Amino acid sequence: MLAIVRFAGEEVACLDFGEPLEPRGAIEEHVRSVLANFEARKLELFDLGFNDAVPVLIKILEKAVDDPKAILQPIRALGYLGRPQGWNVVSAHALHRDPIVRLAVIRTLGQMGKFNRIQLLESFLETPNRAEKREAIIALGKFAKPEVIPEIESAAGQDPELQRLVEEAKRRIDATLKGIETRDFTAFVDAIIDTDEYEDILPLMMMCWPPLKRLLGDRTRSYETRRRALYLLGCAGMRQPLSQMRRIVLDPAEPVDLREQAIFGLGRTRARSIVPHLVELLDHEDLNLRDVSIDALGRIGDAMALTPLLGKWELGEEALRIRLRLAFSRLCSAPGLQALLEPLRTYQPRAIEEIYFITDSLELISGYRRELIESMLASAVPAARRDALLLLATFGTKEDNDDLVRFRDTDEDSVNQEIANLGVERLKDIPLWDRP
Repeated sequence: MLAIVRFAGEEVACLDFGEPLEPRGAIEEHVRSVLANFEARKLELFDLGFNDAVPVLIKILEKAVDDPKAILQPIRALGYLGRPQGWNVVSAHALHRDPIVRLAVIRTLGQMGKFNRIQLLESFLETPNRAEKREAIIALGKFAKPEVIPEIESAAGQDPELQRLVEEAKRRIDATLKGIETRDFTAFVDAIIDTDEYEDILPLMMMCWPPLKRLLGDRTRSYETRRRALYLLGCAGMRQPLSQMRRIVLDPAEPVDLREQAIFGLGRTRARSIVPHLVELLDHEDLNLRDVSIDALGRIGDAMALTPLLGKWELGEEALRIRLRLAFSRLCSAPGLQALLEPLRTYQPRAIEEIYFITDSLELISGYRRELIESMLASAVPAARRDALLLLATFGTKEDNDDLVRFRDTDEDSVNQEIANLGVERLKDIPLWDRP
């Protein structure tokens, strides 16, 4: 269940009764949940940050059993983040019995860019396994080392696809060296963005955002190139191209899916200026545009979006309600515990305009009802009881006093005891100036 509390002044807080819709808390737990659905959730690793995500991935890989299912995703994730840390742990699986693992190791070592792994990658150029040779050519092109070019050319032989990959590698090597020398990574972006390796730009976004930003407004470039530039800038949450993204969203002449990509980016940058326009798009005939606007409004976290989003609930589609519920949980600008507990502690309850409940069966209920939290009060999970007690202490009447006293005296959780006691104190109706 989810409870949404709107205070006077538009601030919104949420209570999840110990079952958050998204991971929180321990970094390792979050990383493992990402790995369980890596392709769909890999971007969350950048949200966690390199300093937190990389050490955890290395630890997971070190402790993993020698099973392809256990080691494949940590290897891919380390490559996706593009940092050299953990190269030794990844290299240990270079000759793994599983061919998919070997391919992942080759790719990841190229993305890591650790120069002392060049010789290992070069050894795969001599293998009769074409897939491994192909990955080695791509991987070696990610090092700014022109001396590898003759070797990858020789390995490609007369194979047309491998020859094309060699040309891509040569352009990338040349562009990388030019970027290092001039600190202008325009050539680097141009060399990569139209290849299958375009996501390699993400770890280098601090150098690459200026040319990506220019691509957004360059209609001489292909739609796919501009879409990828939008995607990369959005993934990185870069604020520098906000005006360009906004312009794309507001231009009905732009392709709808390009507008969707721009909305995705604005959501990740939490650009409040776009909120009124996203609210308008909630009624758009293109349902994908509507859905991505819902997601973005949740991420931006502006409380003015709550009422328009609530207005979409009665459309009745289950998938839409699940999307809206997630948006509501993200919309909350303050943790429910903090937002409700502090006023109780100071005997100055905040003015609450409205409270909504979303049940596990996706029913939206307006207004506080004691029966809605009854099962949570009886829960064995302290966090579930805590949120229920917060509501009971805030909204309860004198009829609830005995229950609050019981929780004050018997709950095993000290915070829950405090909340129940504060509820008892609130119901005493003692003037503020007479309180100790």
